[in-house]
Amino acid sequence: MALVACLKLIIKLFIIFYYVNCNEISHQRRQDTILKQLLNELDLLSPPNVSMNNFNEIDINDFIDSEGINNYGNKILEESGITLGEVNGNNVSFSIPLGFRNKVLEDGKLIVKDLFSDYKFDVIDIKIIHNNDNKVIGSKNFSLNDIKDSIMVPIMNKALEKIVRSYGKLDISLTGIIYNYDDNNILLKTNDVTLKIGSEIPYISYMVYSKHKTRKERSLNKSCDGTSDHEPSCCLETFRIDVSKSPWNFIISPSFIDVKRCRGTCVKHDQATVNSDILRKSEIKHYQSCCYASEYEVIKVLYASDNFGTLQFKNITNLVAKRCRCY
Repeated sequence: MALVACLKLIIKLFIIFYYVNCNEISHQRRQDTILKQLLNELDLLSPPNVSMNNFNEIDINDFIDSEGINNYGNKILEESGITLGEVNGNNVSFSIPLGFRNKVLEDGKLIVKDLFSDYKFDVIDIKIIHNNDNKVIGSKNFSLNDIKDSIMVPIMNKALEKIVRSYGKLDISLTGIIYNYDDNNILLKTNDVTLKIGSEIPYISYMVYSKHKTRKERSLNKSCDGTSDHEPSCCLETFRIDVSKSPWNFIISPSFIDVKRCRGTCVKHDQATVNSDILRKSEIKHYQSCCYASEYEVIKVLYASDNFGTLQFKNITNLVAKRCRCY
């Protein structure tokens, strides 16, 4: 009897160990698949070797929609705008038209055709500094060949909108972090410099949207939460990613990504699927179709696009499923 009890305990422990390890492997495989998909969407070959700790001098909250960048949409594009700058020494001032100051300004870009430094460099990380509060509102790195004709540096959406509403204009200067290759072909930081603007007048371009925003409709599909014995076979499964952990920590915002996938099979007796009524009435007794995402939510991601810490926004359109259907 003792031997039988011992064997039952061993079998039970083995089943628990096997179940836990299988879940961990499945969890890691899903993370790897999602990471590859995200990198592809962001046009990255591998995760940049940076994290939130690289941006201590930046107040990230200035660049993120305080209402929640993932929850609003339906902005109406009205027009695009271009504003010429007034150069005063190393400073440039852009006066935004009065009619744009209560609009949503996004996709801001600074274009400078005549920019130079007293220092030689192989790579330079150019930062846009808002002079009123001495904060970085945009950055991008360039090689020496990139900077010969003109440069374009993106401006953070939230920073542009907030500054225009507060001041009605944009007063900036440009700084740069100089990098040079040593004898071993290793790129090393050399200097922090203030950049000089030449005779060519710089300008900013931006898109102008109306302020009308509505909350996105929540999914009408049932989730795969396992709380019901009659859970639909085609349902939404949520998988949370903590981007503060490596290799995800090149994502600056949001702090979590709730990936949603359509999971399951579509069977003839499933009452919850879109085409289940047709299937039930069909003559095909064992019909089975594919469960797929028919609609996605858009999430806006703030991320470092390279090892220099260049920040960019991008809309990701295929990670968060909103509705599931059967094919």
